[in-house]
Amino acid sequence: STDSDGSRADMGAFPYLNSYSGSDWYVDIDGNDIIGTGELSNPFASIQAGINFSSDHDSVFVGPGTYLENVNYRGHSVSVKGIEGANNTIVDGNVSGPVFSANSGEDTTTSLEGFTIQNGTGTYVYINDGNLGTIGGGIFVNNANLSVSSCIVTNNHVTYSGGGIGAYQNQSIEIHDCEVLNNTAGQDGGGVLLHGGLSEIINTDIVENSARNGGGLTISGTVSELNRLNIHGNTASSQGGGLFSSSNYVLSNSLIFNNLAEYGGGIKNHYHLNPTIINSNIVKNEASESGGGISYSGLIDGPQTIINSIVYYNTSPLGAQFHSDDSDMTLLNSIVQDWDLTDSNIDLDPRFINLAENDFHLSDLSPALGAGLDTLMVPLLDYEGNV
Repeated sequence: STDSDGSRADMGAFPYLNSYSGSDWYVDIDGNDIIGTGELSNPFASIQAGINFSSDHDSVFVGPGTYLENVNYRGHSVSVKGIEGANNTIVDGNVSGPVFSANSGEDTTTSLEGFTIQNGTGTYVYINDGNLGTIGGGIFVNNANLSVSSCIVTNNHVTYSGGGIGAYQNQSIEIHDCEVLNNTAGQDGGGVLLHGGLSEIINTDIVENSARNGGGLTISGTVSELNRLNIHGNTASSQGGGLFSSSNYVLSNSLIFNNLAEYGGGIKNHYHLNPTIINSNIVKNEASESGGGISYSGLIDGPQTIINSIVYYNTSPLGAQFHSDDSDMTLLNSIVQDWDLTDSNIDLDPRFINLAENDFHLSDLSPALGAGLDTLMVPLLDYEGNV
């Protein structure tokens, strides 16, 4: 049923009636949720109010300031945008659950853009052992679709998985042009958890996050496109300092460096997958047990494929660059340190501009210049978006 203004029925004797019904809704730090209508001249004070009154495919525009709230899309497939961008529009979850949630079947038009998202603690779900754990500290997506762009997701913490962003049994999630930093998870995906559905992360920094597995990013039960990522400074107490995956993915034009774990300092690929890594640098990662650069095991669905990439300067007592548990690997036109190489691969110093300062541009003396494989698999754009 609906109230007389056409909105979903309220509880209690006095419904909140609103004469405004535009497709654009406005929120301002000096707005009012009691007498505000959501129009530009009379905005709401909270993002949740803007969403509550919106209809599918509407837009909610949020003015600059800090909003202390936990926002749920409540099945409204709408666009929510910080007008002045992430540096000026902060949503603080006040350590009271996820900062943003989409968990009611929201469709692919649902989006979130231009916010700093901080101090979230996720939502409780039952995990494998029957106990409760929290998932999705900053952003929680469950059985829904969400596009996240131009956001800073920082200082969120969960007991289980997806410290910064937790996409759990989602339909699809896209993450573009974001920074995910300084988030923690007790189990998987300190920065980001992708579990189920289709996922895409493009031009995003995943930095200084921590978890047991997948300090930066964990992928499970999903097919993922990962392009132009900067994954560095993340820590896993067990596996996959930068990336932990048990699902197929394509990683291209990306930097994975200075990550730390016991197994798979840069990447840990684990069971039933055949990932592809193209035009990427996996360097200066460290594993205290094995697989400083990449550790992979049980890849029974096919080989791991690495093309036009540099795997160098990684460290570990066992398998500094790679460590494998009887898994196949196809290595094409790449530079790999201390590896049994085929004719198309080389073991020469890649001659970066400034290794100490993490400037991985190639110098004019680099053996990588002009040595890549020209294939349709290679992306059209490089890490910096150049042709």
